[in-house]
Amino acid sequence: MSFKNLEKKINQLFYWGDYNLSTQLANNISVVGTRQVSEYGKFLCQNLVRELAKYHCNIVSGLARGIDSIAHKTALDNDLKTIAVLGCGLKANGVGDPRLMQEIMRSPQGKNNLILSEYPDRFHAQKQNFLERNRIIAALGKLTIVVEASIVSGSLSTARHAIKQGKKVYTFAGEIGKENFAGNNMLLNAGQAEAIFSIEDFVAKLDLENKASTSTQQTSQDPILKAIPKRGIRMDDLLAKMKLSYSEISASLSLLEIEGKVEISANLIKTL
Repeated sequence: MSFKNLEKKINQLFYWGDYNLSTQLANNISVVGTRQVSEYGKFLCQNLVRELAKYHCNIVSGLARGIDSIAHKTALDNDLKTIAVLGCGLKANGVGDPRLMQEIMRSPQGKNNLILSEYPDRFHAQKQNFLERNRIIAALGKLTIVVEASIVSGSLSTARHAIKQGKKVYTFAGEIGKENFAGNNMLLNAGQAEAIFSIEDFVAKLDLENKASTSTQQTSQDPILKAIPKRGIRMDDLLAKMKLSYSEISASLSLLEIEGKVEISANLIKTL
């Protein structure tokens, strides 16, 4: 992973799980917020992540208690992969939500997720470390979403890092006078974040691959593969054999060719 535009460079990284997730910038969504979460903040976070679960993406956060752990837990419950960036070593005391971390590490699917730290294994958490790790949370995501934040919330530093890195920040408008959402409103008033009015509409505009469309494509690919004999088949014959349009077959064949399952040459289609 190439971390760019970081105010403080990273000398080393320690990790557990699938490090390849750190390279999937186009699919990584950073979700942050207060530790002192309200019921409304919890509701927003859970519904946001559940909507994101309809798409191919990964949730990035700090695994702290509150919004971070709610985002991770909801992601795991909805078959999304997660990236946790710690403010201490992987084996040190002071992990924000140690039970959730152990749940991830002990789960049969745990290693499909990623836990990162720039600190050695036994390095204990210190206040400044959490602020420093926020630049990595911002760097790993294509954008940052601040769910719920007071004026003094550390998640505002993640938002500032994202802005410095040239990335967009989004947040929910909070009720006037509510301390837990004062940070959200400050970001909006300063023009540093864009407001989320509808979770469904917002997520639909993120240019993420919809799982439903992927499933439909894969469903149409299977009968096409079965219809191709070992000797190969011409496109005209395949069209006559299948009850699909030219555009549907052409799109599926393109995907199959990219996946290395078929070869198309001189209008002859062969399976590999």
